[in-house]
Amino acid sequence: MLCRLASFIPIVNGAAVTNATTFQVFQQKNPNFVKNASAIHYADLARYNTTLNSTYGVAAVATVAAGSAWTLGQAGTTPAIGVLLESEYVCPVTIGGQTLFLDFDTGSSDLWVFSTLTAGLKFGHQLYDPALSPTARLVPGTTWEITYADGSGSGGVVYKDVVSIGTVVSPNQGVEPAVFVSPQFAFNPFSSGLLGLAFSFLNTASPEKQLTFFENVLPTLKEPLFTANLKHGEPGNYNFGYIDPTEYTGVIGWAPVTFPYGYPAYWQLDFTGFQVGATPYVERLINGIADTGTTLLYLPPDVVIGYYAQVAGAFFDLEQAAWIFPCTSILPDFVFGIGAYRGVVPGEYINFEPLGDGTCYGGIQISEELGFSIFGDILLKAQFVIFDHAGPRVGFANKL
Repeated sequence: MLCRLASFIPIVNGAAVTNATTFQVFQQKNPNFVKNASAIHYADLARYNTTLNSTYGVAAVATVAAGSAWTLGQAGTTPAIGVLLESEYVCPVTIGGQTLFLDFDTGSSDLWVFSTLTAGLKFGHQLYDPALSPTARLVPGTTWEITYADGSGSGGVVYKDVVSIGTVVSPNQGVEPAVFVSPQFAFNPFSSGLLGLAFSFLNTASPEKQLTFFENVLPTLKEPLFTANLKHGEPGNYNFGYIDPTEYTGVIGWAPVTFPYGYPAYWQLDFTGFQVGATPYVERLINGIADTGTTLLYLPPDVVIGYYAQVAGAFFDLEQAAWIFPCTSILPDFVFGIGAYRGVVPGEYINFEPLGDGTCYGGIQISEELGFSIFGDILLKAQFVIFDHAGPRVGFANKL
């Protein structure tokens, strides 16, 4: 097995309480995963329909940095990047009695899988076969499609089937077998699809959106929430239905989910300030999305400038369309605020990848063209994060 699962059914007066289930999912690292900072940056932005190129962020950086000692790197064009990325972590999900290994993604709301219906471009994926499932039912006339700015995407038809993780079962779950996939997904055999954990407003099925697995199993959970205990450099875990006090320290900072679309869509929230190392705390509203499917931490230009102002030799490189710095530079911690709460992202987490020329790729990049910040894995791996459907709200706590 690629992930360990543990399920817990509380006992009250000697009887099992079926609507008080909790379960835990442990991640497993892909042994063949190779980090490629530029490709990851490109793919992160493409998820939100922004393209990384030589003009990305230049105007914003130049405007904010005007009058300072900052310089931009040499002008050029960002090289074409083939985003043939493999997933770093997956976990087992059973669909119609067939176990597949999927990415857990709080930034989307589709449960889509490689299947026997997928045309071509299959390279060792585990495949969902509706014909082998006695509980699979095609939803007539319903289709789904996801398309990203880099041209990657997938799409297909919709079935209803029994989906389980551990002992928790969604008996009438919308499942989206892919009929077509782009090469960016096809060359990722470690993952057989994606399990979205955002709100169903984002689900792409048409004409009728499908509820997510989390939304469907809410009545069976002890508490209507799940937590992400992702870790830096090693596998983490997701807990459903409970908060484990041994996985964090101190208080929890809670932020309500914001509704820019009129309905909850993303796990979107406001930070109320930030601090870089020992510099003074700055009151600053930062609206963003807690997204386990995004790798880097994307923040407004002035916040990013404020961070790299404290990193010796850091500059925005046009060739990379990204902030880089000498690998010998000491990186300060990044601290975010939610009211009185202060969440810490250690500086070492922000040194994302050496580029081989003495410079390193920054784990904090600008969000200028996105329209909002994205609190990706650079931040999420430093925090214990609670996704509470009842608020809805998101909680953050520092790690032990």
